[in-house]
Amino acid sequence: MIRPFQGPGRPFRGDITVPGDKSLSHRALILGAMSPGTSRIAGLGPGLDIASTRSAIEALGAAVTSSGDAITVVGGPGRWQSPGTVDCRNSGTTMRLLAGALAAAPFTSTLVGDASLTRRPMTRLVEPLAVLGALITTSAAGTAPIVVEGQHLVGAAVSLGIPSAQVRTAVALAALQADGATTIASPPGFRDHTERWLAGLGLGRWVDDTTFEVTPGEVPEID
Repeated sequence: MIRPFQGPGRPFRGDITVPGDKSLSHRALILGAMSPGTSRIAGLGPGLDIASTRSAIEALGAAVTSSGDAITVVGGPGRWQSPGTVDCRNSGTTMRLLAGALAAAPFTSTLVGDASLTRRPMTRLVEPLAVLGALITTSAAGTAPIVVEGQHLVGAAVSLGIPSAQVRTAVALAALQADGATTIASPPGFRDHTERWLAGLGLGRWVDDTTFEVTPGEVPEID
């Protein structure tokens, strides 16, 4: 039975909480792990991919604790240690971003994942990171496992052929640990989450609409 329209009802009011952004959550966790202080992150996104990044930075030595709707991350280069193998589970973002973050670590790490992640292409990371002096190798098929042998990095001009936010971020995280500034350029069309983080933290600036300069230095505490 179809009831006739009765006119507008009473006003409806309510509060909603929007889940935290997935891309920002990955970056906040890794930057917090790179910071030598204690970072507080509120509104972290849910989901297994974010859990993969949290698990990975804990394996590398960061201390992560939950408190209500926020978490704290105690990190810094002095806490990072070699777990040998870092399991990224099913998260390609975790794997690609950590490849850059680990590029200057004083140890060798092997990034692995589940069967699905192991089929995904990873070669696009190798050449841009190599411009800074990073030593990254993949399987013969260009997939995981990714072996990251920490090296002394030197800032450079990096030009990418694709507008990939993940590759730009991997280069930026490596560039934070290099001697000298690094510029990262690519075609337009990428999401600029990382660039906004770094500019806000005083670690970089836009040169033009598609080129960002990373100024190496310690990542300050995030709050």
